[in-house]
Order: sequence, then C-alpha cells, then structure tokens
Amino acid sequence: MNELWRLVGLLAGHLGDQHRYRSTPESFARYGFGARPMFQTLLAIDDRSASSAGAVGACVYLPDFSTWLARPGVYILDLVVEPEHRGRRIGSALLAEAARRGREQWDADYLILAVDRANHHAVRFYEREGFEADDDSRVMIRRSLRP
Repeated sequence: MNELWRLVGLLAGHLGDQHRYRSTPESFARYGFGARPMFQTLLAIDDRSASSAGAVGACVYLPDFSTWLARPGVYILDLVVEPEHRGRRIGSALLAEAARRGREQWDADYLILAVDRANHHAVRFYEREGFEADDDSRVMIRRSLRP
C-alpha cells in the first residue's frame, strides 16, 4: 500500500495538486484491498529501482459501463510512472495489462480516462496509445455525500 500511495502522490505533485491529495496507505488498503475492493491495482516492479519495494509505476482502474454503447469498459483512474523510468514503455505495459484484465473480468470493450489538458506529455502519450480526445462540452462534476 505504501508504494501505491507514494506513486499516486507523485502524480498529484506533478499536477500541482499535492495539497488536494488526501489518500493514505490505510485508505488504499481499506478501499482497494478490503472485503469489497472498489478498484484494482497494477504495479510495475523494477528490482534495480532505488525505491524500497522496487515499484516504479502504477495503474489504478475500475469497471465502467456506457449506457450509450451498451458495453462495459475499464476506467483508468490513475496511471503513473516515476520520471526516471519513463520512456521504457512501462505505462504502455500497464495500460495493456489493465485492458487484458478488463476484457477477461468484465468483457470490456474500451478504456476511458480523464487527463489534465495542461499535461501535454500525458496527452501525447495517450494519443500514441490510440486514445482520442472527446471534444464535447461535458464536464465531470462531483458532489460530496458527507457534510
């Protein structure tokens, strides 16, 4: 859990959102690895890594369903690779494995994700991976269920 928390924290820092990052190793354990996991995780391990457990990348994903397509898919919640390990196709391998597992577990037909438009490197990466921007006017909004 600590490695996943650390890697997603790197992503938050890269996006300038470290102040909004509230997750803890305990919250990852509870919601991702408890009795009713709400997401699935892939870790890319490099035994030569300087980090303690060797995790150099992570993909957090969950099932998605499109009522318009009438098909299940895979929502990529977080994809992160340590900066010094980028360019080695680790992100591509994580996406491919999430897609494979999504097809196997949920009969998924597509991958979907949100990316910060200002993160030009990530946008180009996803375009190289075959993703296409949805240029419609929808905006994802959230409402808290807690006071």
